[in-house]
Amino acid sequence: MSNLLKSKILLGIMIVAVVVVAFAGFTNSAKASDCTFTRSMYYGVSGTDVGCLQTALGVSPASNWFGNLTKAAVMAWQASHGVPATGYFGDMSRAAWTGGMPSTSYPAGCTSSSGYSTTTGMSCASSGLPAGCTSTTGYSPTTGASCSGSSSSSSTLSGGAGTLDYSATTAGLEDTIKEGATEKVLAFKAEADGSDIAVTSLKVELQNDGYAAPSSEKLTNYVDSVSVWMGDKKVGSADASDFSRNSGTPDEFTKTISLSNAIIKDGVKATFYVALTAVDTIDTDNMDADWTVDAQDIRFNDATGAIISDDLSGDYSQTLTNGFEDASSDDDVNIKTWSTNPAASTFQVKTSDTSDEVLVGAFKFDVGDNSSDVTFDEIPVYIEVGVNATDNSSVSDAVDYASVENIIDSVKVKIGDTMYDADLADNDAGTHTDFNGATGSAEYIVTVDDGTTVSAGEDLEAKVYMTFNDQDTHYDSGTTIVASVVGADMTVEGADNEFNPDGSFTSKTHTLAVASLNIAKYSATQVYSPTDQTAIAKYTLVLNVTNDSEDDLYLPFGAIANSNATAPGPVVAGDDAEGLSFVLEDSSGVAYATADDDMSIAVEADDADIEGTSAFLIANGTTEKITLTVTVDNTGHTAGSYRLRVTGAISGTDDADGTDAGATNVAQSFSTVRTNTLALTV
Repeated sequence: MSNLLKSKILLGIMIVAVVVVAFAGFTNSAKASDCTFTRSMYYGVSGTDVGCLQTALGVSPASNWFGNLTKAAVMAWQASHGVPATGYFGDMSRAAWTGGMPSTSYPAGCTSSSGYSTTTGMSCASSGLPAGCTSTTGYSPTTGASCSGSSSSSSTLSGGAGTLDYSATTAGLEDTIKEGATEKVLAFKAEADGSDIAVTSLKVELQNDGYAAPSSEKLTNYVDSVSVWMGDKKVGSADASDFSRNSGTPDEFTKTISLSNAIIKDGVKATFYVALTAVDTIDTDNMDADWTVDAQDIRFNDATGAIISDDLSGDYSQTLTNGFEDASSDDDVNIKTWSTNPAASTFQVKTSDTSDEVLVGAFKFDVGDNSSDVTFDEIPVYIEVGVNATDNSSVSDAVDYASVENIIDSVKVKIGDTMYDADLADNDAGTHTDFNGATGSAEYIVTVDDGTTVSAGEDLEAKVYMTFNDQDTHYDSGTTIVASVVGADMTVEGADNEFNPDGSFTSKTHTLAVASLNIAKYSATQVYSPTDQTAIAKYTLVLNVTNDSEDDLYLPFGAIANSNATAPGPVVAGDDAEGLSFVLEDSSGVAYATADDDMSIAVEADDADIEGTSAFLIANGTTEKITLTVTVDNTGHTAGSYRLRVTGAISGTDDADGTDAGATNVAQSFSTVRTNTLALTV
């Protein structure tokens, strides 16, 4: 027995096995009512409805992709329910599915679902279908009539004897195909003349014109399937394994691909495309192969029912001059700051207990539109620890590997909807491998053990959260924290290989403080003062000042203007500062520039009983109303619209003014603690 005959027998056994298994799986699986189908399904389509069909038919795994196993299972089901066993799950199959899967029955004069009735001459595939049709979709390759049975002019061919006129085009074609991708590589135009035309098939030939060892000339080493499109509509497809192979130099692979719903109205010009779907993995030696695709024969019907063939050989062909490319060639991930990244603020820590969890920074992984899906395994997060609230380059000698763990209780990273613990990296000697004593930088490793994947063109949000140990004896109030992520230091997995993302993220500088106040806007007004002079304005902010710390705190009486609106920063103790800092700015954040003499400032408490010698008392667990009023005279300056915004504050543990050392920044983002704008003339 020849090897070829053995292979054919083995292939037949495998197909029968697949069909039997698929049908057996259906009889013991989901019911018809478990799935709802609103479209036709066939080889190459994907979706959750395909997955439901696979589950019902016992196809495993239920991948949501209609492949050969699914096609075989559908054919088995169709054969047992009086539906033509085509593997195309269309209108007839959906009707049988929703009708409770009736037992096998055939039209009069038929003993099977193949051939035509000896009584009526109609198709045995289903009662009432026109000759040449196996379903209610498309048009008959025999008569050109609509398989739906409709006689309306919109679904039948009109006219008399017709022809097609052809012309070349290269618009919208690609000469390179990425692994696993589908690209249109050949095109031609066909114009119907004298009749509506139903194109029923197109013969396609492929050959590796650039074949030379060590590359392969076998089509299936490059291509998974070949599809035919009319404009943006796919009208036919075939597996590369179904192409006939003719030995030569090089070998030629041909297949006549049946088309459905490829109707060209009389006088209309349609563009036909041949597209190739590359296999997921192509050997490196085969990447540069120059495959030529040739449209050879086209078959169609006109309104008279005539079946016509035209020879197109050699007239419309294209060569993939750049061959194929690795699926990872366009892999692209960028690390960028996310919109929810918090502003610089002060985190309240506790003297003798672990702090609450705080959001330190937010960034995103931005995967390129042409990238393959990307999987994350490990993400290093760097935490920079400093002890000076305004100069992070000044690092205490006490900030070393051991003290990092004394300061930081936990680091967590939330990626998408999942929270991951980050572990402090170290080596056998107990010294942090990447700890930098000059900057106080320590590395924490996030292990993404579930293989989180991001699809092409999507963003994945990540947030860094931290808690801090009790402050007493471990670190000074005023210690700062900065988190960062560097793309070059992490590795992600693309389609075929690992690579390093681009970009980086660095959080704002946050300050750890035992004593801190929370300041929020209670109300705001802006008026002309006096009302008949639009050059003079009075801005008023009433603030809710809350003390959530363990101690009584004091807010110094005064306020100071901050002219740097683009990066205002909190007021700093010991720098001629007062209790509050503010900025006058336009709606874009550009500061109003004027001399202090043109501005008057008042800070008052709603409750006079809290006024001390130099500061307001904000007792533990209380909220007090503090009013900031700024009047500005714009006479002689530049006209514009301005608003008043609080940019920071200092507080202390005793009744002292804002210049005294030991005061702390406030745990609050002040971007929304502001009035509305008011237009000032000159």
